[in-house]
Amino acid sequence: MLGLGCERGISAQVMLDLAESVLAGLGPDAPVRLAAIASLDRRRLEPGLLAVAAQYQVPFLTFHAARLDREAPRLKTPSARVHAIIGCHGVAEGAALAAAGPAGLLIVPKQIRQGATAAIAATDVKSMALQALEDEHWKSESSPSCVDSRIAGLACGGAG
Repeated sequence: MLGLGCERGISAQVMLDLAESVLAGLGPDAPVRLAAIASLDRRRLEPGLLAVAAQYQVPFLTFHAARLDREAPRLKTPSARVHAIIGCHGVAEGAALAAAGPAGLLIVPKQIRQGATAAIAATDVKSMALQALEDEHWKSESSPSCVDSRIAGLACGGAG
């Protein structure tokens, strides 16, 4: 599940570039099967988000802010500022996790680019192994955008 957040009126190109970058960050051999794009319901008509769903030919799911905020305990990068403005502690991570369901795991924390955010959650057994390795990786790495090559082959394997 690819969770996306954005400022109103964000260009489709910015959203497409961010989605491509985040998915590519999983590694060239990652067996990615993107099941859906997810975001805040207030962005359901955003052309940039609709463009990403069309590009990847997947459903575009939206959630109310209160539903996204129920994911707050599972977010890696909660934001008090976002909560004050929107009513949830994170759109991209919250939407990815809400779409992935209660067994979903955040495998790529929020990435930010030009007023847009993206995060990835997965629901399969391989992603659980990925999460365990990733947690170990984040403790030893200073760069949160780095994906450990040991887990790249497992990333999103059969996610959906």
